[in-house]
Amino acid sequence: MHGLDRTRAPSPDIRASAIVALALLTLAGCMTWKAGEGGTEAVLAGRPDKVRVLLANGNQVELDSPVLSGDSLLGLSSGRRMAVALERVRGVEVRRFSVARTALFVGAGVTAVIIAVNVSEDDSPPQPEPHVSCPLVYSWDGEGWRLDSGTFGGAITEGLARTDVDNLEYARSSPDGVVRLKVANELAETDHLDALRLMAVDHASGTMVAPTPDGSILGIGALRRPSRARDVRGHDALERLAAVDGWSWESALSHPADRDGLELEFPRPHGAAEGRLVVDAHNTPWSAFLLTEYVRAHGDELGDWYAAMDADPERARLFFGRLARDAFLEVAIWTPDGWRPQGLAWEAGPEIVKRQVIPLDLTGVEGGTVRVRLSAPASFWLIDHVAIDFGPAPPVTVRELAARDARTRDGADVLPEIAAPDGRTWTIETGDWAEVTFAVPPVPEGSTRSYLLASTGWYRVDARRDGEPDRELLARFENEAGAIARLSRERRDRALAALAEAR
Repeated sequence: MHGLDRTRAPSPDIRASAIVALALLTLAGCMTWKAGEGGTEAVLAGRPDKVRVLLANGNQVELDSPVLSGDSLLGLSSGRRMAVALERVRGVEVRRFSVARTALFVGAGVTAVIIAVNVSEDDSPPQPEPHVSCPLVYSWDGEGWRLDSGTFGGAITEGLARTDVDNLEYARSSPDGVVRLKVANELAETDHLDALRLMAVDHASGTMVAPTPDGSILGIGALRRPSRARDVRGHDALERLAAVDGWSWESALSHPADRDGLELEFPRPHGAAEGRLVVDAHNTPWSAFLLTEYVRAHGDELGDWYAAMDADPERARLFFGRLARDAFLEVAIWTPDGWRPQGLAWEAGPEIVKRQVIPLDLTGVEGGTVRVRLSAPASFWLIDHVAIDFGPAPPVTVRELAARDARTRDGADVLPEIAAPDGRTWTIETGDWAEVTFAVPPVPEGSTRSYLLASTGWYRVDARRDGEPDRELLARFENEAGAIARLSRERRDRALAALAEAR
């Protein structure tokens, strides 16, 4: 099979795909809407690429790539997944002009274009989506389901199983003290969920909480914005990082280097020896697409690779170390001795922005300015917001709650499988989901409640397992420092060349 580093002249199919990609990115303003006939199910049977949903409260929401899943209508709204309960839907409208619906343009940002070109190079059968990520978790916000978490991304085999802790921005307790979540597999993978626990965190009003990459939950007080933010080419990025608003910084598509990133400056309060860097970011679809391609590069030996990773914890640890070192978001601060690493923001998946907190040790920093560098392979990250809390960490009270009920779309009870991280897992195939409920205690008087999710598990990519392995690619990944970033740039540059030829 062909790997990430293959080279060949762009085929007519590649050029055609590039033209379609460019056209799709400019068609949004050329559409009108008409009412769909026959109800929601009949409208979706026509496979529209976009619908406008009319809600019972009079509001409207536009969804890309809409699909039915149980009692909900799922799709992408402003690049993020959203679920609307069917009981809230009063009508569905479709666009008068519709292109053929394709999974190639599910991603947010300009990386959708290079995914389109690269997928067209391969003769593999269509997949539900052009990338993989992890199980998706929706929260019930009192009116509908909202995508709130993508869990344990990158744990692509049992030997890499891990626990993730994520903020749940939309989870709300009902009047009778119940939080409802829905766990779903909507991607080309098989998920294995070992445990799902709800963290009820109480803290003072005016503060917030967020997890560190290792899962610790920290209180966050007053945040300071950067006074200066530029990417490595010197372009200003300050306004893009000012708020969690979806207006993210992303590598320029033509970035010439293997790695890209940001350098930020923060005014340092007098005597501040520590800080907590808050980063709201997520991965691009391109990064997840390349992970799929790495898995596929094992060809008909993929099963043996999975078995070896599961049987040898040290081998799995070394693989994860290479993945983290090359692909995660590296955080460093400037000292008189140069850039000093502070930690990594872990893989976050492409579906939703995640908040992570990286503790900063400022004892080696001189002067009244803290300089922070964020670095990763070019086109791998979308960074929405960055800020620092320099004050003492506000106190928090954390209660870990086990689920009280967990039932699949068919009514099967999977609570025993997900009650504790004991190695007994619920296997979630594509299209499966379960609703999980938690009984939560009352919020103490004078406190504010936040909910976070602790999820443990792993997943496997549903990739083809035929053909000879791409041994050159696998050897480069195993032995070449910085291989992920370099292979990504090489393949991206070929895609850009195909786009240029298509024009």
